[in-house]
Amino acid sequence: MDHGFLDSFAVPLDDKPAHYARLLAALPPGLTEWAVHPSLGTPASRAGDGGWRVRRSDHAFLVSPRARELLDEHGVVVTDYRPLRERWRAAG
Repeated sequence: MDHGFLDSFAVPLDDKPAHYARLLAALPPGLTEWAVHPSLGTPASRAGDGGWRVRRSDHAFLVSPRARELLDEHGVVVTDYRPLRERWRAAG
């Protein structure tokens, strides 16, 4: 990883979309890890997890048209660990 790690549980709920927008605008080139925890906030998820508000707000942002606009605007490519794991294996 080239840059710091972000856990969405550390992002304030009251202005999460604006906070994410600021972070995306300031994102430097390279690999940055954001741990987001999306969930729909269903009754079942609410019963099993005290962090359901964080998870629901992550989901709402990630599927929003604004998130797609911001990613496109700033040239951010979203990935998961699969391509990274393959590169680490090949290098290692």
